[in-house]
This record gives sequence, structure tokens and C-alpha cells, in this order.
Amino acid sequence: MPPSYSFIDTLASRLPNLLKNIGIVSVAHAVTLGLSTISGILVVRWLSPQEYALFVTVSAFLITINAFTDAGLTNAVMTELRQVISSKVNSGIVMASGAKLRRVFYLIVYPLALPISAYGLFQQDVQWLEIGILISVMVVTSVLLMEASLCLVPIRLNQLNAREALVNISASLVRLTLICSLLLVAPTALTGLFAGLVAAIVAFLGLKSIANKLFIRNLAPDPECVSNIAKFVKITFPSALYFSFSSQIAVWLALLFSNAQGIAAVGALGRIGLLMSVVPAIFGAVIIPRFAKAKEEYSTIVVRYWLSIVALVVMIAVFLLPMFVAPSSVLSLLGSDFAHLQRELQICMFGSGIYCLYAGLHGLCISRGWAPPAHYLVMTSLVSQIILISIFDSSTVSGILWITGLSYLPGVVFYLFTAIAGLARIRTNNQE
Repeated sequence: MPPSYSFIDTLASRLPNLLKNIGIVSVAHAVTLGLSTISGILVVRWLSPQEYALFVTVSAFLITINAFTDAGLTNAVMTELRQVISSKVNSGIVMASGAKLRRVFYLIVYPLALPISAYGLFQQDVQWLEIGILISVMVVTSVLLMEASLCLVPIRLNQLNAREALVNISASLVRLTLICSLLLVAPTALTGLFAGLVAAIVAFLGLKSIANKLFIRNLAPDPECVSNIAKFVKITFPSALYFSFSSQIAVWLALLFSNAQGIAAVGALGRIGLLMSVVPAIFGAVIIPRFAKAKEEYSTIVVRYWLSIVALVVMIAVFLLPMFVAPSSVLSLLGSDFAHLQRELQICMFGSGIYCLYAGLHGLCISRGWAPPAHYLVMTSLVSQIILISIFDSSTVSGILWITGLSYLPGVVFYLFTAIAGLARIRTNNQE
């Protein structure tokens, strides 16, 4: 039977709109990234190394708590919602089901995580009153970010990229304005975190106002839908949790084996690493939703998958090039305290490139409901990290960065083979 070229014709007809969406997301994320980078650099420059180390520590706790609270739920909701996105009623049921499970995760995660966070801050000689304030800011910010992540699912499936971009730019402007005003008066970790909290409020309210128009609100959760989402979360939970937690392994290693200067250096290089976030942002907002909605036709989906991978690799290469050509110019943004970290910057960005590749492969697979055996993935990754820790010196910044970057390679391999298996199943089903 001759191959079908309908996908090529479809791609040709939709290419202008696809490029328009990519352009919107690219420009918007470039603006948002620019504002966030300026905010991050100001925080690095205006806080003392001790205060910046505290800022990095609380941010690491926040990201880790969010990883436990989400645990693949957002991707599970996308998998369910993509099947009923044309119906506002059914979309409302899926969103209500996802929100119900999110509340369950809140009740499980926060009572366990907050005492650990408080103890970690106490070990850094933070006073209990300040610990209470920092924990309160962290919890409210966490809830806002988690609720906003659910709002993003229908927005991205409906490709409302311009509206999402406007909200993100507004939130980034608010954060930058607050940092410029508050840090001049009180250059502490708390003021920097408070600016992030206000920005999270702006982002949540903006995304919620857009998302609420895409589905019927206040509908009762459907038990079957809740069960489907829970089953998918059960499959993806270990890997999603592990790799989200691993994204902060550099900070955890610095906390355990390094000093305040090492923590500050890892955090500062992480700010430069944020420049790479434009890659998963474009990929997640434009490419993954289109791949998720593609029909179960092998001739279409196999081409779309490999074109997506090629686009991902090209984007990663484009963003890595300046970091290797002119590292000193990039480091000048952080100030004289970090000017000597040229080699460390290149290691950091190489690791960020591996993470972007992992994130893209993970997003493509999860959007179609393809999930590798979680226990194999987690165990392989744990073994690889143990080997990496035994090879590299975890008391140095460069060793910590090597361990962090290379730890994503098992995930890259697993999700690549998972996609190949998923494509093979589609081909078999089409032939029956």
C-alpha cells in the first residue's frame, strides 16, 4: 500500500499559522525571559552571598515541593483534556476532576514538606520568626503556581499563545518593578521572594480569567475521569517526581558539601541557565500541544515526531553557541564575584542542553499517554547518579554541575525508546 502524503499537504497549509504561533511564543518568551533575567541578575548583584544563598535555598524548597504536588498531574489532565477539548462541558468535568486530585496532593505534601523545609532553614542559622515568614511566602507562592499550571492546560491546547504571553509579560514586569524598589530599601532574601509571590498572584489571576472562558465552571468531578487521571499519575509519578526533584540536585549537593559561596555560585549560574528555558517554553507551548492533538495515523504522527525532535535539537544548539564562544561576556552580567566561572558556565549550559532534550522527549511522550516503566527509569537514574557522584568531586562547583547535567541522560534514552514503542503500536493498530 503506497504511503500517505496527506501530512505534507496539511503541514504546508498550516505552516504559516504554525510559524505565527512560534513567532508569538518566541517574542513573548524572549521579553519574559529578558525581564526575568534582569530580575535574577539584580537579585544576584544586590544581595550579599549569605542572603543570596538563603534565597537559592528557599527557591529550591519551593521547586521541590511543587514537584511533589504536581507529580505528573498536569500532564495527566492534558492527556484527558485533549480528547474532549471541543466540548466546554466535558472540558469542565476534566478540569474539575484534576482540581479535586490537586487538593488531595496539597493535603498529603504540605504537612510532610513544611517541617523539613523549616528544619533546613534552621540549620542555616535562620531565626524562627523569619523561618515562619519565609515558609508562609513559599506556601502561598506554591499554591498559586500549581493552580496556574492547571489553567495553562486548556489555554495551550486551544493555542491561545498571545494571551498567555501577555499575562507572563505582565507578571514579569511586576516582579522586576518590585525587585527594583524593594531590594534598594531592604536587600534581603525575603524581599526577593515576596516579589515572586506578587508576580505569581498576577500570573494566576490572568491565566484563570482566560481559562475560565474555555470550559464550564463549577461542574462535579467525574469518578471515571478522576480514576483515569489517577491511574496515569500513578504511572508517571515516580519518574516525574524524580526528575523534577533532580532538577535541584545542584542546590542540594551544594547545601550538603559546599559553603555559602558555592551555593551562591550554583544559584548564579542557574540564573544564566534560565536563558535555555526559552527552548522548552516554545516547545511546550507550540509543538507539544499540536503533537498531542495529532490523529492516530502512523504516516502523520511519525513524521511529526521526528520533525519535532530535529526542531528541538536545532533550538538547543542555537542557544548553546554563545555560551561557548563568549563565556566571559555572559559572566559579566553577574558581576566580578563570578567572573572566574567560565569553565563552570560551559558545564552548566551543556547540562541545561541535556535537560532541554529530556524535557522535550518527556513532553512528547506524556502528551500521547506513552509512559516508560517508572521503576526501571528511576532505578537506572539513581544508579547513574551514584556513579556520577563517585566520579566527580561534589564539593566543587564544576563537579556539582557535571553530576546535575549528566543525570538526565538515562531519561533521554528511556523516553526516546518509549516513543519508538508508542509509534510502533500506532503502526500495528493502523494495519489491523
